[in-house]
Amino acid sequence: MKTNLTAKQLEFCKYYLQSGNATEAYIQAYDTENMKEQTIYNEASKLLKHEKVAEFIETIQKREMLGTFNTRQKYLDKLDEIIDSDDSTMAEKIQAINTVAKLKQWDKRKAGLQIDYQEENDLIQRSLATGLLGDPNRYPRKDI
Repeated sequence: MKTNLTAKQLEFCKYYLQSGNATEAYIQAYDTENMKEQTIYNEASKLLKHEKVAEFIETIQKREMLGTFNTRQKYLDKLDEIIDSDDSTMAEKIQAINTVAKLKQWDKRKAGLQIDYQEENDLIQRSLATGLLGDPNRYPRKDI
């Protein structure tokens, strides 16, 4: 990925994406030995607001979010294959069903509610990661 960031800005982004803490990322990326804490905080805040830095961080976060969603979906697809397979033992099928239930948080729901929050959340996460979220009516919501 080609960027117009300096080496220090890229280093700051790397540490920020790892820790989520702009001040710590600034300390790791820049020479702050003779700086006051408030100055470090202010500089880190300014750097986060820098147009190119903010755009780079947002792009990487979207990629990671989409990657996490795709990995989870592949895992669920594999579990579905185990459940539907004639070659799977009953114990394997039950284990796969239990794993799907935990991943989709079916075990956390109260009796009587038919809302699939995890699937709805997945739709939102995917749309955010791909930049498609705009019209809230674009994606179906689950009925109660």
